Amino acid sequence: MKPVNFIKSALYLLTTVGLSGCGGGGDGLAGIGGTGITTSGVITGFGSVFVNGIEFETEQTAITVNETAATQANLAIGMVVSIQGTVNNDGVTGTADTLVYDAELVGPISGTPVADADNLTQTFSVLGVTVIVERGSTVFDNNGFADFGFDTLAQGDVVEVSGFIDSAGILAATRVDKEHDDPIDAEVTLKGTITSPITANQFELGTVTVTWDGTTELEDMPADTANWEGLFVEVEGTLSGATALNAVEIEREAGGFTAGEGSNVELEGVITDFLSLSSFKINGQRIDASNADFSPRNLVSTLANGAQVEVMGVIVNGVIQANDVEGRRGNVKLAAAVSSVDTDNNTFSLNLSDAAQAVTLTVTNQTLFDSKNKTEVFNVSTLNASDIVEVDAYLNNGALVTTHVMHETDLDEILVRAPVEKIIGSVAVTVLGIDFQTDSEDTDFERNDDDITGSTFYGGVNIGDIVTIKDSVDSGLVGDGLAEEIELEN
Repeated sequence: MKPVNFIKSALYLLTTVGLSGCGGGGDGLAGIGGTGITTSGVITGFGSVFVNGIEFETEQTAITVNETAATQANLAIGMVVSIQGTVNNDGVTGTADTLVYDAELVGPISGTPVADADNLTQTFSVLGVTVIVERGSTVFDNNGFADFGFDTLAQGDVVEVSGFIDSAGILAATRVDKEHDDPIDAEVTLKGTITSPITANQFELGTVTVTWDGTTELEDMPADTANWEGLFVEVEGTLSGATALNAVEIEREAGGFTAGEGSNVELEGVITDFLSLSSFKINGQRIDASNADFSPRNLVSTLANGAQVEVMGVIVNGVIQANDVEGRRGNVKLAAAVSSVDTDNNTFSLNLSDAAQAVTLTVTNQTLFDSKNKTEVFNVSTLNASDIVEVDAYLNNGALVTTHVMHETDLDEILVRAPVEKIIGSVAVTVLGIDFQTDSEDTDFERNDDDITGSTFYGGVNIGDIVTIKDSVDSGLVGDGLAEEIELEN
C-alpha cells in the first residue's frame, strides 16, 4: 500500500498575499484590518466566499470564470481563485472587489488512470501534464454526466482541472469537472513555458505541439516570435490528434507569485528548492525562516521539500522574512462514522472502535467541506451523528485540525493513518490515543507495499512512525479494535 502523501502533489496549495490575518493562522498578521488584500487559493465554502480562511462578501464583486463575466453561482468548492479586495479588522472577513477563476488545464485524459496500491490516489495524463487526485480530498463534479468520480475516471474523459503544479511538474488537483466524453475536436486549455525555438508558426509546450495562424488571438505576446521562447503562456484551442493543438488564443501570463516590497504577506503552500531554513521557496517565492517561530515546534526539524506550510512575514529585498511558520498539510487521514457534533465549539468526533473510543476534530474557516449531494449545504452545522466522512487533518499541539471533510455514502472499513504514539509489546500500537490490537493470524502486516511478518513489523516500528490501519466495521459502523491490516510507512 502506497503512503498517502498528497503533500508531494500539493493538494490544498493555498497562496495569500496581503495585510490580513487568516482564520486558524496564528498571530503573524492578525488584527490588521481595513486593508487592501490580494489572495489566491482554494474556495472552501460559501455563504459569501471563503478563501484562505477569510469570508469575502461578493455582492458587488466583479467575478470572472475562465475569462467570462460570471456570478457567485458559477463558483464551486475546490476552485482556485484570485481575489483583490479588503479585509476587515477581525482578519477573517472582508470584501472582494474582483474574483477571478481560471482553470489550470482542460483536455482529455490520455491512457488509463493508474491507482496506487490502496486505491487512495490516482494519476493520469492530460495534454502531457501528470495530474494526481486523492480520494476524499479532490472535489469531483460530473456536470450532469453519469458515473463520474474518483472510481470512474476513464481514458477519453474531457476534464477541467483546478489545482497547483509542484516543482516536479505534477498538477495536484483540488477540483476536477467533467466537460464531456468525446475528445475529438475537444476545446482545450494548456499552460506552460515555451521551451523550443519558434518555427513555421509552431512551438512546443511540454509534449504538445502548438500551431497558430493569422486567425489566432495573441494577448500580450511580443511582436517578434523570436522573443517567445521562455515565456509562460496559456493556450486555448482544439486538438487535432493526441499531441497537436490548434491555437485559438495564446496569452502571455505572469505565472508564479508576486508581492510588493514591504508588503505584509501570508503564503501557504508546498515547499520547493529547500536549501536551509534561510532559503526555500513556495510558489516560486523565496523565503527566509531563520528567525521564525514554528508551530508545531517540531516542524523546524522536519522542514523540507514537499512539506505544506503557512508562512507569515514581510517582503524585504524580494524575500519573505518569515515571522511565523505553521504546518498546514498533516499526516492524519480518517474514514469513519460521526459519533457527535459540537457546533458551539466547531468540533465533531469520530467513533473508531466498539470500545466507544472517539477522536475529536476541530473545524476552522479553512476547512473544506465536500458532499456528493451537491444540492445541500454541507458544513459542521449540518453534520449529523452516523454521517460517514473521510477526513484529512493535522496535529497542532495535540489537537486534530481538519483541512478537508468529505461526506460519503457507505463505510466498509475504518481507516486510520497517523503517527505511532505507543508500542504495546508485540500485540498493539496506540495512535490518536486509541489502542489497536494486532494478531498474527488475523492481521495482515505490510511495510511500504510489501508483506511482512508481525515480528518484522514490531521490530521495525518506532514512536512517531506513520502507520495505516484498516478495521472492518459492523452494523453499528464501528470497528472491533483489531486491525485487519496495518502498514508501516518508512
